[in-house]
Amino acid sequence: KEAQVAARVWREFEMKRMDPGFLDKQARCHYLKGKLRHLKTQIQKFDDQGDSEGSVSPYQGSLSPGLQMPLQFGLSSDSPSSRKAFQDFLLWVV
Repeated sequence: KEAQVAARVWREFEMKRMDPGFLDKQARCHYLKGKLRHLKTQIQKFDDQGDSEGSVSPYQGSLSPGLQMPLQFGLSSDSPSSRKAFQDFLLWVV
């Protein structure tokens, strides 16, 4: 019985792996992950450059470094609606 279940799961996996729709979604996922990785790297470089120059960062908030809320957009990290709007913006960009 266990071997039958394993064989069925393997067949389903192979069918999904060959499905063009799945392959398109998988390729899009890899593309978006790479794009996000690139954006995070660029943001980190910018943040590091600002730190090394002794300048004050235009960021504040409780988001992860590099994805903090920009002050120049007038978004307050204290406001949940502003945080949500910024997170929606990040999702739109990616």
